Amino acid sequence: MRIRTAATREPEPTDGRCLLLVPVISCRWCTASVVEVIRVTLQYLWTLFADHPAHMLNALAMFFALAGSWLLLATRLRELRAGARLAADSELDDVDGEASLLDERTLRINRFFFHFAGACLALALVLSFYSTHL
Repeated sequence: MRIRTAATREPEPTDGRCLLLVPVISCRWCTASVVEVIRVTLQYLWTLFADHPAHMLNALAMFFALAGSWLLLATRLRELRAGARLAADSELDDVDGEASLLDERTLRINRFFFHFAGACLALALVLSFYSTHL
């Protein structure tokens, strides 16, 4: 039995296919081109979708649910930090409402993020519901 090191390793035959899912620009053990690697990867993903459409739709719904919930949390934290920063700057102990402290531009962007996060969560719910009926 002969032990091969990285310096003495010979290229392994790939019979025209590359098992890597990451595009490789040049590799001495891989004879496939970048376009071939991308084609094989896309073909694998399409086969996965064709074989299990409900699983793929559920995974897409999970992605939208995670993105929407993260955006809701991040916007709420941003809103709380802005309110705390304004309260600390003006040294107000008694704050009647955070909305009165924030400027109109900040309120508009927060409202947009809340609406966008709600749309992401609604889309996730619809996709999840649709995937159960496939």
